[in-house]
Amino acid sequence: SQQVVSFNLNCLRNIEDRKKEVAEQRITKMSTNNKGKQALTFLLLVLVLVILSWPLALFIASWYVWIMPFEGVFLVLFKTDIIYTVTDFLERFLVWPRALGRAIFVECGSGATFPLPPTQGFSNKERISEGRFDWKKIHFTILWLVLLIFISLPLAIFVMWFWIIAMPFESVLNKMTQIDGKELGEWLSDFLFIFVNWPRSLTKAMFEQSEEFPNPFSTEEASTNQYEAAA
Repeated sequence: SQQVVSFNLNCLRNIEDRKKEVAEQRITKMSTNNKGKQALTFLLLVLVLVILSWPLALFIASWYVWIMPFEGVFLVLFKTDIIYTVTDFLERFLVWPRALGRAIFVECGSGATFPLPPTQGFSNKERISEGRFDWKKIHFTILWLVLLIFISLPLAIFVMWFWIIAMPFESVLNKMTQIDGKELGEWLSDFLFIFVNWPRSLTKAMFEQSEEFPNPFSTEEASTNQYEAAA
């Protein structure tokens, strides 16, 4: 009788051990599958960034910079903000590399959703104040126009390429250090964005015939509202 009981206990122990072994195998298999899926997702995100998002943003960049001043032209002359709608649409793809970079370097491909282009552009666009044209101030209009065409637009096109290329690495740079109370990646993006957005400030000064120099470093246009689009 004791032998039968002992035999039954051994059988139960063997069954329990087997169940634990099967459970551990399942957990290991699931973990391996998850790692495999995460690695494939990571690779897919890198390919999308390199093959699609970067080239698309760089292609749009030059067109965006040249279209930007016409926001004010159409608003003042034709009373329509259609160009604002166009630039808003283009901006969604300009900041797409930032969302992909966050998914690659922060989430490492483990995010629940795929980082699609944001649903809105930059929220920090200054609207031009409409008023009567003053011929006595036409020299200011000409001055800001010359500065816009020969300095601001070429500089914005040049800087925008670096801004777009550096955008996916902001998450990595943010972990390194801080400058002026901002994380390094955010500070660098803000600094480059100052020159990217300067044509918009010059266009505003041109149509408003502003007597003050539209200093890109002293305007709120350089704030990080650009990040809201990629959130």
